[in-house]
Amino acid sequence: MGRSIAVTGIVCCMLVAGCSVHTVERSPQLDMNTTAAFSLASSKPAQNLPVWYTAFNDPQLAALIDQALKNNYDLKQSLARLKQARAIARISESAGLPTLNLEASGTHRFEKDRTRNTYQAGLAFGWEVDLFDRLENAELADAMETLARMEDTEALRLSLGSEVALAYYGALAARQKLDLLKEQVRLDTHYLDLVMLRFQNGVGTSVEILQQKSQLSASESLIPSARAELRTYENRLDTLLGEIPDGKDRLVKSGSLLDVPMPKAVGVPSELLTHRPDLRAQQRRLVAADAGIGAAIAGRLPSLTLGASYYQTESLTYSGPLGLLSASLLQPLLDWGARKAEVSRNRAVYEEQLAAYGALYLQAMEEVENTLYQEAQQRDYLKRLEERRAVLQLTVDETQAQYLQGISDYLPVLTALEALHETERSLITARYNLLAYRITLYRALGSPTGLAPTPPKESGS
Repeated sequence: MGRSIAVTGIVCCMLVAGCSVHTVERSPQLDMNTTAAFSLASSKPAQNLPVWYTAFNDPQLAALIDQALKNNYDLKQSLARLKQARAIARISESAGLPTLNLEASGTHRFEKDRTRNTYQAGLAFGWEVDLFDRLENAELADAMETLARMEDTEALRLSLGSEVALAYYGALAARQKLDLLKEQVRLDTHYLDLVMLRFQNGVGTSVEILQQKSQLSASESLIPSARAELRTYENRLDTLLGEIPDGKDRLVKSGSLLDVPMPKAVGVPSELLTHRPDLRAQQRRLVAADAGIGAAIAGRLPSLTLGASYYQTESLTYSGPLGLLSASLLQPLLDWGARKAEVSRNRAVYEEQLAAYGALYLQAMEEVENTLYQEAQQRDYLKRLEERRAVLQLTVDETQAQYLQGISDYLPVLTALEALHETERSLITARYNLLAYRITLYRALGSPTGLAPTPPKESGS
């Protein structure tokens, strides 16, 4: 037995010497330029900064995000998938280790006028020698998939936090818009009383009363949709926090939307590869695909299995200990191209994952570039809206003075008032959109510690 095992070992060594083993690239690189800079931001590398939502300096927002990270059901699903991946990785890891089993058997044999009983119990050892790293590559592939699932969970945490922030500020904007509409209704009612008083004094006309009533109705008609918008954002918050939408307000405060200053630096594009969890996950999957190629190649090469057992035997002819040693060598000879096709399939999987890695990186750069540009243009739009509101307020005051002096009729007042109301509502939406672009920028940069702008200031409505 010892001589046969030695011969088998020599044969395997000769086979190993004559075959090339696939080398897995643990840090694959993209075949494109990743050293460029963002067009609208500083090219300085990003620093280690606090969690992104602390930049908004809003304890209520931070508390809501923390609650969502604990209770959200989508996140719980992701964590369960991560547990599954870890279990699979543990199974792959154990495949390359020796096994030891307790075995027992008994036979009862009938032979004409007599019977024979045989009993044995003992330990059986088995181990597949990983000659060409087939088991190691399979273990590596499952380990990389586990790391990818971890990054998927981190990406979901980042996305979940941004969704909570969008819903939170959306609810604040809806409540602010609702308050503004109530104030506009109050103001329209005041102007209606003024027009009716002038009509009663023989100065105004019934047309002016109808015009102002129409303006008042227009303002009142917007209130139901504003309430529905507020409730939609509140229900969205409930769902993200893992709670049943109950039709009750979750926000404990109302106020102006924050004016977040432009970031001084957002880092360089190559940092997206390490900051964005989805890109990190894709790189892990690329390594896993490369390891799959190695495992498929090794599947075409010889495999060696060693075994040993020790039994305590009780039979008619022998009673006592029994030891066995074994070694088996398996070399696939004829499989009609199945193993070769498996290698080709794994290479194609790797090509697919590499292309997906490049596409995801380009998409990440596009998201950052778009958001930076949108935020810059939104600030310009917001500035112009503020200027328009100031002009319209002066116009309302001036046309009202001329109307009260009898210099002009009521139509200029009505036109200016309608434009002012619309601009005030647009300002709230514009401020919310500015915040949404900033939240999207944090998510596009990929790291919860991406930016830390100076504490934002509140701007009036």
